[in-house]
Amino acid sequence: MTAIPIQVLLLTVLAVGGLRPAPTPLPTAISGADAAAAPLDPVAAWSLLGGLAGPTGASDWDADLDGDGSPDTVVSYRLIGGGSALVETLFAGDPHEMETIHHLDRGPDSTRLLCTHYCGAGNQPRLVATSGRLAASPEAPRSITYSFLDATNLPDRGAVHMNGVTFTFHGPDRVDATWTASRDGVTGPHATFAMSRRAPADAVANTTTEESTMSDEPTAAEPEAAAAEPLSPFAILMLEDDDAWAGLAESERAALMEKYTAYVRGLIDRGRFVWGTPLGRETVLLDGPPESTSRTMITPRKDVLTGVFVIRAKDLAEAEAIARECPALLHGERVQVRPATH
Repeated sequence: MTAIPIQVLLLTVLAVGGLRPAPTPLPTAISGADAAAAPLDPVAAWSLLGGLAGPTGASDWDADLDGDGSPDTVVSYRLIGGGSALVETLFAGDPHEMETIHHLDRGPDSTRLLCTHYCGAGNQPRLVATSGRLAASPEAPRSITYSFLDATNLPDRGAVHMNGVTFTFHGPDRVDATWTASRDGVTGPHATFAMSRRAPADAVANTTTEESTMSDEPTAAEPEAAAAEPLSPFAILMLEDDDAWAGLAESERAALMEKYTAYVRGLIDRGRFVWGTPLGRETVLLDGPPESTSRTMITPRKDVLTGVFVIRAKDLAEAEAIARECPALLHGERVQVRPATH
């Protein structure tokens, strides 16, 4: 593992004056009302973010910090609490190791996506997801941006603390996390973790067997049965013909999106949700060995894969029962259920 660039140490001390940019007004803390009104679907954002943990609920990523294309450190992601929280570990296994815990906050009037960053500076900023781009598009990658909400052990906003982070999703196995710090009313500098997911065989073992299988936490009614119940990952694949979604009225789409949101929320509540994403129709078809690969742009019309959910279930029968609840079946799509095995 190579030496960590000095600018990345902003995540712990942020004291190098030469790295600070021109003064920028520091945003004020975002109230719960402001966060609720922000143009971001927190449930959909959580679905996208959960993919960082992979189908087994635990995944390690090599992170390039200085832009030279080689890994400088490891970032790990794992789901805990029956899939209700995502633990992000920066500098995994390094003396600078820090953790950030992401989760949904379902209040009586609104739902927010929050995270708490346990910083090496000794404070714990709480951030709220306020904006982003969740739809797949060839023009721009999907993204989620968090902004400062409040903090513990922060004497005032002038003290060194993390002010926000943006996750940019270039693909299922390539994601950038750009952290922004602030000090004395000045935002910056930035540190970008250009992350590439490790293959499962190369992943660093950061979880126990129980955490990796993501067994549900026991409830008062069933204190030991749930804890002993092993869960396996399954993929729910949604397919359609002739772009049926495009033929729906706007009101029909809105009603279906509410059903999808309720479906995902129900899976999260039951500890069965891992991640999910819609897919665009434009497709690049690659064929042949690397030295002579052909490339074809196609827009398929039959059996088009429009989206995927990764869930956890006791067995194929339970996974099938979960798939039968998928709203895709309500608007002419077909659903496949397959074990997500290595």
